[in-house]
This record gives sequence, C-alpha cells and structure tokens, in this order.
Amino acid sequence: MVMMLLAIAAVACGGPDELDMKAQRRRITTAAQQAYAGATIGAVSCPEHVEQGAGHSFTCTVEVGGAKVRIKGEQPKKGQPTFAAQEAVITKASAEGFVAAHSTIPQAVDCGPEPVHVVAPNGTIDCTVAFGDGSRQAVTLRVADVAGTVTIELPT
Repeated sequence: MVMMLLAIAAVACGGPDELDMKAQRRRITTAAQQAYAGATIGAVSCPEHVEQGAGHSFTCTVEVGGAKVRIKGEQPKKGQPTFAAQEAVITKASAEGFVAAHSTIPQAVDCGPEPVHVVAPNGTIDCTVAFGDGSRQAVTLRVADVAGTVTIELPT
C-alpha cells in the first residue's frame, strides 16, 4: 500500500526529471493576482510535462479579466523557474484615463467594450474621443513594452 501511494505521488508531481507543473500553475496564479490586482484572475494553462533543467523554457497562459496572457517560464541553474508576461495588460479604465489626462479640452473617451486589453509590445489599442461639440476623433495607443508603457498616436 505504501509503495502504491509513493508511485501515485511521483506521477502527480511529474516524476524526478520533470517540473511539478501543478506547483508552477499555483505560482503563476499568485504572481498574476499580485501583478494585476483588481482584475479577475482565471484559469492557468501550462504544458502537462516539462523537463527539469537549466535553460529549459515553457509557455503558459493565464486569464486576466477574461483575456489570455502568455507567460514564459525560464529555468535557472538553481531554484524555481522565473516567469515573464509576454504581453502588456491594460485595463479599459487605465487606457481611457490616459487619453483623457492628455487631452487639452473636456471629452469622453471610449477604448472599446473589453474590460482588459492584452497587447504585445508595439501593438495598439484603438480609442475614440467624443468632444462636447459632438465631434469625434480616433486615437491609437501604441504599447511600447510588457509593462504597459503607451504613447498616443493621432491619425495623420
């Protein structure tokens, strides 16, 4: 009976030459909750089997506000894998607030229906600015990096 339980435990953990991916999913969930406070964190999906060893990498996804963010895991020589998001996570409210804060006249800003934008570096978020006189202006936010640094681009 004891040997059978040990065998099940080894399989559940992925074996001696594999990472414990259940533990890695928990680590990603915790990191996402801290990084994206206020956003709903959903399911984490990772490969079932990842060979353990320095230099090995793998990609997981985590749902943030209903959108999937790719997370790259890198295994160092010692210790736990490190994780890095491959896209910026920008809330609708943050995008709209950024545009509004950089406008010189009062307006209403709409950056689409999604509560969260997941955008790769150099990607864009399209917004519309509605001014008090009824006119509208298209505005594009250009995402510079995974930290969510953006710049405003106006149509030419």
